[in-house]
This record gives sequence, structure tokens and C-alpha cells, in this order.
Amino acid sequence: MDCVTCHNRNSHEFKTPDQALDNAMARNIISPEIPYFKQNVVAIMEREYPTMGHADSALDGLKNYYKANWPDYYAANPEKVDAAIEETKRLYSEMVYPNMEVTWNTHPNNAEHKDWPGCFRCHDGKHLNEQQESIRIECNLCHSIPEKAPSDGSTAYMPLSDPFEPESHVDSNWIARHRFEFDSTCEGCHDVSNPGGTDDSSFCANSACHATEWKFAGLNATGIVELTNQLPELLPSYPEADLTWDDLVGPILSARCVACHGGTAGLYLDTYEGAMAGGNLGPAIVPGDADASLIIQLQRDGHPNSLPPEELDWIIQWINAGAPES
Repeated sequence: MDCVTCHNRNSHEFKTPDQALDNAMARNIISPEIPYFKQNVVAIMEREYPTMGHADSALDGLKNYYKANWPDYYAANPEKVDAAIEETKRLYSEMVYPNMEVTWNTHPNNAEHKDWPGCFRCHDGKHLNEQQESIRIECNLCHSIPEKAPSDGSTAYMPLSDPFEPESHVDSNWIARHRFEFDSTCEGCHDVSNPGGTDDSSFCANSACHATEWKFAGLNATGIVELTNQLPELLPSYPEADLTWDDLVGPILSARCVACHGGTAGLYLDTYEGAMAGGNLGPAIVPGDADASLIIQLQRDGHPNSLPPEELDWIIQWINAGAPES
């Protein structure tokens, strides 16, 4: 890889019409007050023209549009509209060269991934090694997770430190798989109301994620869909694994519970000794009596991080068998 693998030459950036208009309006070179100007201009600029003269004629046609559809506005602001059209023609001349068949599409900015494949040329979920691990496409490799700003107008809280992620979230295929593995355990860390929605009512209804068509990312790649059950297979199962802490229960609790219970309420589930010591609420595990064990009681009462039924049944059997360590 080299710099130009992702970036254009720094001496000539080819902006899209959308980007060029945004920049000009932000700097007030083109007045943002002209009704529907950007919408109309972008539609004209995105067409193909045999010569620059044809393109200029099409843009000049906007004068007649505003005279016919916005007569009062044009009558009061002819200089503003005419100046905006001239600036648009200048911008177009910097991004399209008909004789050379060069446009912003022939010189994509692959440092991005919205208008062109960019990062997703490799981070697409389709490049798998022999271990069936893909080049990760997690958004938070480069970005923070989008957050909705508070209604009072203040900015959203942005942590400076890296947030904790459970083992499942750092799996190379997680961004494509998480929708297939959504269950009640997600509630341990996230507000999951309206999952997959776009109304920003919860972490799982994020419009910045779900209201965008990620046309260059391989979120539906056949190979990824086939790997959706990969993570559970990495955990031991009974009776293949012995009914002990070391072989079965410890690895399950480490994957499912330690993300929070590495000290929450004084309960440490990352070691056998910590689990047997219990926490501030009492004994988490009572050897020989699963019904008296808080870990089972809370699971039955609807703990937000619910264990899969078969795993819970194995832990109940383990406790009733005396909760052996090895």
C-alpha cells in the first residue's frame, strides 16, 4: 500500500458536486438562502455533457427556472442568483474535463467510503483467511459509535478512553453478525428498545447506522452469513466438556458475565475463588443447592444479561453436583 492507495494527489482534489456545493455555501460564496439551489445544481452537474459549453448552458438555464418558479425572489435578488450560477460553472470546470474524459468519478477519494468503495475495498467482510477471519470492518476502528445529541443542544458525551468490549465484539466478523445474534444478553450493556430502528430512541435504533445503505460494505456477504454461529461454537458444551469450573462453567461465565462482573457488587466471576466467595448481595453459588444460589435466582427472575437456556441448565447441574473446580 502507498499514500495514493487511498488519497488523491494533494495538488488536485476532485470533489463531488455535493461536496463542492456544501463548501461554497458554508463559506457563503454561494448564498445558502437561494431556494432549492443546491438540489437543482447537483442534479444538473451530475449529468454528462459533450462539451463544457453544453454544461454551462444547462447551468445558465437556472436563471429561467428562478424567473418562472420564484419570480419574487429572483426580482429581489438577481445578482445573488446570477453570481451563484457563475460560481457553480467555475466549480464544474475544476471537476470535469470532457476532452480527457475525466470527472470526480474517474479520480475517487478512497480515503472515504460513502461515494466510493474506499476502505471497504479490503475491509469488506469478504477477504477471509484460512481461519475464516475477515479484515475487520467495525466502524469503531476509525470512528466512535454515533450518538444522538441531547435535546438541550449540548454535544454528546465522547469518552477519551477506549470502551470495554466483550470478546464477541472483537471477533473479526462481528459488525456483520451482530444482527443475527441479537438476544437478551445485549441488554447487559445497551438500551435495546426498537432494535434495528432508525428513530434514535435507543442504542440499537441508531439512524446513523441503520438509515444508511452501506452499498460498498459486505454486510450481506455469503461467507459472513454462514459464519454467524461461529462464536457460540468456541465455547465448551456438555457433555463434551466435563461438568467442572475449569472445563465448562468458568469459560462460559468468562465469555458471558465477566464483562460486568469483574467486581460489580463485589462479585468476581473471573476466578473460581471469586465466584465461590460471592458478593455484597450474598452467596452467588451454594454448592449442592442451585435454588439457593443467587446466580440462578437472578437468571430465573429475568437478569438483563440472560444466559442461553442450555448453558443455564448446565450450570444448575454443576452446582447441584457440588460445584467442583476441576
